[in-house]
Amino acid sequence: MRDILGAPEDIKILAGVLGLANAFERQVIAEGVETLDHGQLLLRLGCELGQGYGIARPMPADAIADWCQEWQPPTSWAQQAPLAPGQLPLLVAGVEHRAWCRHLHHLLEADASPLPTPLADSHCHFCDWLALDHDDLPDLDHLAALHRAAHALVAALLERGVDGDTAEQHRTLDEACAILLAEIERLLTT
Repeated sequence: MRDILGAPEDIKILAGVLGLANAFERQVIAEGVETLDHGQLLLRLGCELGQGYGIARPMPADAIADWCQEWQPPTSWAQQAPLAPGQLPLLVAGVEHRAWCRHLHHLLEADASPLPTPLADSHCHFCDWLALDHDDLPDLDHLAALHRAAHALVAALLERGVDGDTAEQHRTLDEACAILLAEIERLLTT
């Protein structure tokens, strides 16, 4: 679980494992729930049991009973319902874009010029998903426009490379990523 917030392929693997556990009527306890975001993601995927620092730190055996009586799940966890199966690609897209932005930040900090451009590709897995028919999800036109703008921004930032104002490039990237992620979150909660 530790690295899942930045690894879209890991979310797909986790969703598959949870599906198998459900099919074989097995209970899953996720290991490595280190933050509130890890717990939120698990709950969205339908996994209600976990362990890790995001829930409790290691404690002496005689402290467990008191902890059990006092512990309350965070409000965001208590209010989180599992996603509909068709929403998994949106969840994966959010993780993919976070990883994408983080990787671009690293590229912008690189000393080499010109910068490598794998992120500037105007086509990705999420592009393929957006091209499909999604009658169950409204307002995808806005998300698609934001996604195209993100591709264009990445291409422009990488083209400027180390010759541009790095601080401004980071701010621009953060703003664009935040807008796109907020739209994904809006669609996940509607």
